[in-house]
Amino acid sequence: MVAETEGTTLSEADAQAKVDASHESFYQDLKTIFSKELKEKKNPYKIKRSFKKAFNGVSMTIPANKVKSLLKSNAVQAVWSDLKVQLDDPTTKVEGSGEQGPTHNMVTFPGVEKLHEEGYTGKGVKIGILNTGIDYNHPVGIKEDGKVIAGSKPVDYSYIPGGDVDKNNVIDVKDALYIETYWGTNKRNADINYDGVVDEKDMQFVIDNYSMQNPWNENSPKAVKKFKGKSLDDVLTDLGLE
Repeated sequence: MVAETEGTTLSEADAQAKVDASHESFYQDLKTIFSKELKEKKNPYKIKRSFKKAFNGVSMTIPANKVKSLLKSNAVQAVWSDLKVQLDDPTTKVEGSGEQGPTHNMVTFPGVEKLHEEGYTGKGVKIGILNTGIDYNHPVGIKEDGKVIAGSKPVDYSYIPGGDVDKNNVIDVKDALYIETYWGTNKRNADINYDGVVDEKDMQFVIDNYSMQNPWNENSPKAVKKFKGKSLDDVLTDLGLE
C-alpha cells in the first residue's frame, strides 16, 4: 500500500522477498558487529521474535552499551526500547477523598502535576492517537475470497452508535437488561459515559439508538425486542424511568 501511494508497483511476492532479504542482511551484520564477542564464545544478543507481516523488525535483548552498535547495520532504521505499560482501572476512586484515582503508572512529563493542581487538566481537548498496531480483523478491511486484507475505506466513528454494552453489534433489549442488572454500580462495561455510575444517562444511549446495528459489521444481528418476557418499556418501567 505504501509503495502504491508513492507511485511504485510492488507485488506481494516482491515485498515479502525484500523483507526476507532485510532480515538476512541484519543477521549477517550482527555477526560482523559482534564478531569479537562471538569469537570469545560470548552471547552478546538474543533474538526473541521476528516480525515480517504488519511490522518489519525483530524483538531482541542486548546490553545497553551495545544498542548504538545496531545502527551500524544498513537494515536498521530505528531502535525502540521495550517498556512495560500498565493501566490501572480509571474508575477506581480514592477512598474517602471523592477524587479520581491515578489512571496510570507511567512517569509523566516534569511539571504536569503542578498544572493539574492549577486546574489545567486537558479536559475537553480533542486529541488524536497514532498507533503502529494493525487489526487485520477490523471491519474496515476489504474481504476478498474469505480473507481480510488492508483497505482504504474511511471510517467515521461518529456514526458508530453508543449503547451496545453486550458487544453483539446491535442495540436492543438485551443491552437495556444489562444496564438494569448493574444499575447504580460502577460496572465499567455498562457505564457508557464513564462517569463512574450506571444510571439513566447510560440508559439514554440505548433509548436513543434502539434497534441500531453496527454499520461497520456486515453480519450484525437483528435487534431483539423482547427477552425473558421483558421489553425495553418493561425495563424502563421497572427502573422508574417511565
